[in-house]
Amino acid sequence: MATPAAITAPLQAPNCPLCGQPNQCAASAAGSFAVDCWCKDVAFPAALLATVPAELQGQACICRRCAEAAQVPQDSLSPTAAPSPRPR
Repeated sequence: MATPAAITAPLQAPNCPLCGQPNQCAASAAGSFAVDCWCKDVAFPAALLATVPAELQGQACICRRCAEAAQVPQDSLSPTAAPSPRPR
């Protein structure tokens, strides 16, 4: 089975494959991975990537808005605090 070739240059696709809005990809705009982009510090959950239509997978970057909307809030990961005791 053939494996996909490594991407050697940024994709020239300025719109998010999920919402169609500009993805603000600095690498795509510059045509080089040598620039800093907002996405370098963002995790893209597998569940989010799975929502990209098959024909658009690997064709464009997901925008910040869609990426942030898919993030799990940190406070939902911590155990709920016990209620404070009521005075009698």
